Amino acid sequence: MKFKINQDFFSFKTLITPKVIQFVYIVFVLIYTILAIIALIITLLNSEFITALLIIIFFIPFQIVIRLGLEQIMVIFEIYNTLKESNKHLEVIKEAITKK
Repeated sequence: MKFKINQDFFSFKTLITPKVIQFVYIVFVLIYTILAIIALIITLLNSEFITALLIIIFFIPFQIVIRLGLEQIMVIFEIYNTLKESNKHLEVIKEAITKK
C-alpha cells in the first residue's frame, strides 16, 4: 500500500497512532529499565534492601500492565482495519450483484 501524504494522511485513511504507540512503548521500556537499574543500584548502595526488593518485585508487573493497556488500544485499531477490509469486500460483492 503506497502512502499518499496528500490524500490518505489528511483524510485519516492512514492511521499513524499504532506506529506512535509502538514507538512510545519501546522508549518507555528502555527508559523504565534504565531508571529501575539506577534506582536498584542506589538503594543497594544505601543498604535499603526492602526498597530494592520492591523495585525488583514491581519491575515486571508494571511493564505488563502498561503493555496490556497499550494492547487494548491496538486492538481497537485492528478492529478498525478488519472492518475497513470487510467493507471493501462487501462493496465488491455489491457491485457484482448490481451488475447481474
